Amino acid sequence: MDILLWHMPVALPLFIISQVVGVCALACLFCQYQMKSKVKILWIFALANVFYTLACILLFDWVGVGVNGLAIIRNIVFIVLLIKKDRIPLWVSVAVLASFLASAAIIMVFVWNYWFNWVVLAGQFLLYYGCWCKSAHRMRICHSIFALIYIYHCYYTSNWVHMAAEAMAVVSVILFYSRAHIKKLDIARIKTAHTFDPFVTRIVTAESVNIGHPDKTCDVIADSFLDAALAQDPSAQMAVECAIKNDHLFIYGEATTTAKINYEKIARDVLKDIGYTCEFKITKVISEQSPEINAAVKNVRPCGAPDVENGELPVAANDQGFVYGYAVNETPELTQQELAAGKTPTLMPLPIMLAHKLMRQYDEYRKTDPRFFPDAKCQVSIEYNKKKVLGVHTILISVSHAEGVTHDEIENVIRDKVIDPVMDNNYLPIYPIINPSGAFTVWGSFSDSGCVGRKIVVDTYGGAGRVGGGCFSSKNSTKVDRSAAYYARYAAKNVVAKGMADECEIQVSYGIGLTEPISIYIETFGTHKVERTQIEQYVKDNFNFTPSNIIKELDLNRPIYKDTACFGHFGRSEFPWEQIKQTVKQSCSVE
Repeated sequence: MDILLWHMPVALPLFIISQVVGVCALACLFCQYQMKSKVKILWIFALANVFYTLACILLFDWVGVGVNGLAIIRNIVFIVLLIKKDRIPLWVSVAVLASFLASAAIIMVFVWNYWFNWVVLAGQFLLYYGCWCKSAHRMRICHSIFALIYIYHCYYTSNWVHMAAEAMAVVSVILFYSRAHIKKLDIARIKTAHTFDPFVTRIVTAESVNIGHPDKTCDVIADSFLDAALAQDPSAQMAVECAIKNDHLFIYGEATTTAKINYEKIARDVLKDIGYTCEFKITKVISEQSPEINAAVKNVRPCGAPDVENGELPVAANDQGFVYGYAVNETPELTQQELAAGKTPTLMPLPIMLAHKLMRQYDEYRKTDPRFFPDAKCQVSIEYNKKKVLGVHTILISVSHAEGVTHDEIENVIRDKVIDPVMDNNYLPIYPIINPSGAFTVWGSFSDSGCVGRKIVVDTYGGAGRVGGGCFSSKNSTKVDRSAAYYARYAAKNVVAKGMADECEIQVSYGIGLTEPISIYIETFGTHKVERTQIEQYVKDNFNFTPSNIIKELDLNRPIYKDTACFGHFGRSEFPWEQIKQTVKQSCSVE
């Protein structure tokens, strides 16, 4: 008793410090809930449990020592899992086993007759079991249940101090479980990754596909036809598409041009570059553009007298249609060195940009490893709190591969050679799902059919921004589905780049044979930093949405389109519609 009285002045401050540190951890959790802060918050929780454990030792409270020691180890294990991306190293299992044996010794020597001590021991055994079987998912579930049981026990015995301490441990479990996914999917039993996050408000997903995907293969072939025509005839009117299935390629469409195009050779060269080794059977059905449409584009009236503007024949829209341009300030800012090198900020939705980066990284790697084929898809889900990016929720990648490559080999390669080089610490932790369907040895057109224009959402904003009624690939600049969509993106990006809004969408509509747009509408989703009328005036003063100007300003009658066909048409600084425009007329105070 005297010893307890002597220890109490030391133990009480330790109890208080543990609670203060725990409250600080909770404050960090609610004020800065970001992926990169989770490790720091878990360390703070572990520190709180350390102070609490010291106090329990001074008071010979072996139950408290056991429970808080378990919480410390649990937090450290969670930290390791965060850093190692759900991979459980051997030393973690050994450390947990040592703590289990130490706890068992304490309980058997000192407090073997108290039933709940055996519950504590069981909790530590479950932690070791989760490490031993390398199932972080099971480990988190078991310890969530254990923590809740212990909180009830503290309530039943009116042990409010222990209850507060374990409540902090529960929060740390929830914090980590919010990013919990199963590392290795048991395909026979589990088809999805599980997540729980009470703080998230929305999850936005986007996908990208590689050049070996049959739809994207057709896009590349069609834009190769277009480039071949524009290289010889800048005024070529082209809309030659293709479809693919097995070893059959069907080429069809309209072309009015003086260019001599060897469609079969161009298609075979693209297929060979992609990685096909078989000989394709090619069917070709191509006619000239309708003379009525051609006359409307050249703005020739039925009486034969064309309109003339500034000594030049204005170009009219090739068809009716509406397009969207979109930009958002949520991708990382460029460094001063990158800006000095002439790079421009992407100002694109984060999900689609990460998906494209991962697919581009895979495409570069698979060319060095013959075990992997060009057909691949990637899907990235991003967590948002309102409009603020919290981090990466899930990455799903499916890649085609040679027979005999094991699932573990595929997982390790995709993690180490594709995901890790692309993802930095701003987006960690990452819990990828890799080839969830199992083997993917039949690829490309032998796995699925393909057609031009079926990946319009992949080509644009990944679903975060709206898209118009027509695709891009195969179409020359008089087709406003393509050229006006580029220009609308150009204008929207400049609105955001000039600091007038954090998000901007511009819709433009056209009519066939008309040289002016029918309507232009600007939406900033409540993110504007100047009056909307000022933004509208800025766009009106600095951007001319007529087809003639779009073609001239962006210099679209040249062979640049094959490079656009894969990995997205937007967010790539090499294209003219991604540049920041010098202001022609200052119409607002933001510049």
